Amino acid sequence: MATIFAVMMMLSLLAFLAVVTDTGRLYLEKRTLQKNADLAALETALLYCRDQTMDSTAMDAAALNVLSRNNFQGTSGEGGNSTVTVTQSGKAVTVNLAYTVRASLFGQLLSNGFVNLNARATAKACEPIAQLAIRSKLAQIDSSQSSLLNPILGGLLGTTLNLSAADWNGILNTNINLLSYLDALSSELNLDVGDYESVLATDISITDLIEVSTEVLTTAGDTASVTALNTLAAAIPGSPLIALGNVLNVQTGASEAALDTDLNLFSLIEGAIQLASGENTANVNLPVSLPGLASISVKAKVIEPQKLSPIGNPETDEIYVRSAQVRTLVSIDLSGATGVANNLLSAITPLIGDVAIFLETVVSGNVFGAVGNLLDNVFNTLASAACGGIFPCQERKIA
Repeated sequence: MATIFAVMMMLSLLAFLAVVTDTGRLYLEKRTLQKNADLAALETALLYCRDQTMDSTAMDAAALNVLSRNNFQGTSGEGGNSTVTVTQSGKAVTVNLAYTVRASLFGQLLSNGFVNLNARATAKACEPIAQLAIRSKLAQIDSSQSSLLNPILGGLLGTTLNLSAADWNGILNTNINLLSYLDALSSELNLDVGDYESVLATDISITDLIEVSTEVLTTAGDTASVTALNTLAAAIPGSPLIALGNVLNVQTGASEAALDTDLNLFSLIEGAIQLASGENTANVNLPVSLPGLASISVKAKVIEPQKLSPIGNPETDEIYVRSAQVRTLVSIDLSGATGVANNLLSAITPLIGDVAIFLETVVSGNVFGAVGNLLDNVFNTLASAACGGIFPCQERKIA
């Protein structure tokens, strides 16, 4: 009797062990399947966001590429035990996975049953990303005027730049992926990947900023402007150091999806150079000479560098930027026009008496008469002074 009871207990324990083992195995298979579906949906949606011309075949290939990197079995048509379906609706990409596994490790001793596991994941792509840039400018320089960038940017840095017009055009037309760039800077600065706030707050030289950009562009296969960037980096001094966050603002807590956007490389370099040049980012002296009259000097300067707003979703994030300003000073030197100054002084002196008479007349109540007399006296006095020394006047008579 005891033997029978012991055998029954052993069979019961074996049955419980089989149930627990198969339940845990199926649960693990389900979780693994869902993880693969999530990864495939996320990466396919990201690739679709970058290139919205992708058709269904290209999206299927992108999803299968992700799954193969995670050791997921091929589709049933390829001899595997799974099927992969990718659909796109609006800005969302959905990945459906179906995976066939044995129903029980122990049950296969008695039967050859299978169970189908399914997982589905949807990733929303192409959320709106926006950034505002505002700056004051003294002159507009585009690709047709790129030769002017050597003296302007070189002057801001206190160095000499010798890039050709083709080099500048290449940089002007180059965009860099912001997410890849920040990740590369994290590695360069020995910071944790993903800690973008520390990347933006850490001081770095403009040379290092440019060299890291060449690494990112080379990795991405965009080498058109790499030679020009290397030439530019070699000509720029290693100091002063700047914090990239003073040029590029990123919304606090911004997700990687929000940072996965392209940024014009020239705008980034230009802003960094302006920041490194000091408080006044640009100074222009413009002498103007009027022969025989005066020497005029116009000085203009931008007192703040270009400002970029945080990058984020305008639907949920507050995106704003404050404007920079331009200060202008006009100086007139009349030392070469002594006769003009004397005539103007002689003309102004009699007007003092006319103003006094005007005030007395206004007090007496004859406002209109006072205004008329004052204007008449002022006009005659200035006309006399002008014809006497400022401009040659000719008297004309009308028959």
